[in-house]
Amino acid sequence: MEKKCEGSVLAMNYKGQSLVFIVGCPRSGTTWLQRLLSCHPQIRTGQAKMMEARVSQELETKQQGERFTLVESATLPDKPFKPNRLAIILIGIVLGIGAGVGFASIIEFSDTSFRDAESLHRATGFPVLTVVPKIITSQDRTRRFMKRIILSVTVITSVVVLIVLFNNYVMDLNVVWAKIMRKF
Repeated sequence: MEKKCEGSVLAMNYKGQSLVFIVGCPRSGTTWLQRLLSCHPQIRTGQAKMMEARVSQELETKQQGERFTLVESATLPDKPFKPNRLAIILIGIVLGIGAGVGFASIIEFSDTSFRDAESLHRATGFPVLTVVPKIITSQDRTRRFMKRIILSVTVITSVVVLIVLFNNYVMDLNVVWAKIMRKF
C-alpha cells in the first residue's frame, strides 16, 4: 500500500516494513543513505536520534548495567580554550619585570666604586684627606622633578591600561564589583 509520495521520495508499507524509494537523486558514487539524506534534511534529525540511541546502548552494554542518558549534545565553545593569550601576556610581563629587577641587582652588587668617605676609609685603612661635595644646581632640581612626573604618569597610565585590559579580556568590572559586594 502506498503511504506517502512527496517529491522525489516514495514511501510504502509492505508486510509491516517501511520501504523507501528515492526517485531523481544523483548517483555520483554516493550510497543510498547519503542520497536520501541529501534529498530530505528532515531525516537527518531521525538519524541523529538513532545514533544517540546506539551510542547509549553501547555504553550501557559495556558498563554492564549502568545507565547513561545523553543530557545535552556537545557544542563548540564560543572562544578557544587554549592558548590563553592573556595569561601568556601577564606571565611575560611578570617575568620581564623579574628579569629587570634581577639584572639591576646584579649590576648594583657587582659595582666596586665607593659612594662615601667612610666606605673608602674602611676598605683602604687610610684616612680620607678631602671629599668633593656634590653640587646641586637648579637644572638638577628641574631634571629630578621631571623624572618624578614622568614616573608618576607612567605608573598611572600603566594602571589604567591594565584595568582596561582586565575589563575587556578577563571580566567586566561590573561583575567584579558585584562579586566584591556579595562577599561583604
